Amino acid sequence: MRTHILSAAILLIPFGSVGAQTPYSADEQAVRSVVQQVADSSHGQSAAAREALFADDAQIINAFGNRAQGRTEINSFWESMFNTGMFRTTKNEEKSLSVRFLTPKLALVDRFYEFSGQRGPKSGRELPPRDIHMTLVLRKSPAAWRIIYYSVADLRNLDREKAAAGAK
Repeated sequence: MRTHILSAAILLIPFGSVGAQTPYSADEQAVRSVVQQVADSSHGQSAAAREALFADDAQIINAFGNRAQGRTEINSFWESMFNTGMFRTTKNEEKSLSVRFLTPKLALVDRFYEFSGQRGPKSGRELPPRDIHMTLVLRKSPAAWRIIYYSVADLRNLDREKAAAGAK
C-alpha cells in the first residue's frame, strides 16, 4: 500500500521541475546579458563596446567618485580609464547577482564580485583584490535594455586587509 501511495506521489511531480532552474523571462535574460557584457568588457579592450551598453542620458559614478553623464562623457570616461592599461589583466569573479523589476521597463541590478589583477596606472604593480558592489538601473527602450545609472563601490574586506597587513 505504501509503495502504491509513494509511486502515485512521484507521478504527480512534473519531470521538468526536478533539478531544473526556474527559467528567466526574456526581459531578465536581456538584463543579465547587459550585465555580463559589462563584466566581459572590464578588461578594457574597447571603451566603445562598453559605452554602447549605456542610454544617451545615462550617468556613471566609479569607486573613486568620478562621474560622467551622457553618452559622450561616458565614452570619454571609459577611454581614459582603459587607456591607462590598468584593466588589461583584470578578472572579476561574481559572488552574487540580483535583478529586480521596478516597472516593466525599469530594472535594478545588484552585483557583488571580486575584482583582481588590476595594475596601478603609474607603477604597473598588481593591486590587491577588491570586493566590489555594482548597482545598475536599466531602462527598456524599443531597441534594447540600456544602462541609465551605473555605480560601483569598493567594499571593505577587513579579514583580507588584516591578512595582507600580516604578510608584510
